[in-house]
Amino acid sequence: MIRKTDFETERKSIQIPIDRIKNHYDIYWGADRLIELANMDLRKKFLTQENKYQLAVDERNVEGMKQHGAGLIRGYEALNKYAIDKDFKPEPEWSWTAPYKDTDKTITICRTDADAKRRGLQGKAVFSLREIISFIPEQILDIRASFTTSDIENVKSKVDEPFDDPIPF
Repeated sequence: MIRKTDFETERKSIQIPIDRIKNHYDIYWGADRLIELANMDLRKKFLTQENKYQLAVDERNVEGMKQHGAGLIRGYEALNKYAIDKDFKPEPEWSWTAPYKDTDKTITICRTDADAKRRGLQGKAVFSLREIISFIPEQILDIRASFTTSDIENVKSKVDEPFDDPIPF
């Protein structure tokens, strides 16, 4: 049996090129957009390969991870080739799509309200830049102005209780 630290090292070394190609195509096409553009057969093949890779990870099968990880990389290349061959266009310059935190959800930010409405799809989180800016508390603006190279990791409300009190009218 492979030790936990050795397995994690192997897993990470196999995962890095997979993440690199996925991130490359997510930036170009939009987060998780390639799988949406694919036809049903190609989508099934890719998802089957992804499931085989995940099963190998779950079973701590390093050889299976290498084999199916390489298959995933080929799968991303096949999705990209399909999108190019079908003359699909990458994300427009006026919108940006990225993964949302550590979830399987994505968020798209558009330059204008009109762009957000035009880009909006059922089941997709699409915001205009104006909408995103409206979520930023003024105190954060002051903090950012004072600490320009800092990273903002989390913003919490001062109110820790849920808003479930009765409406007084």
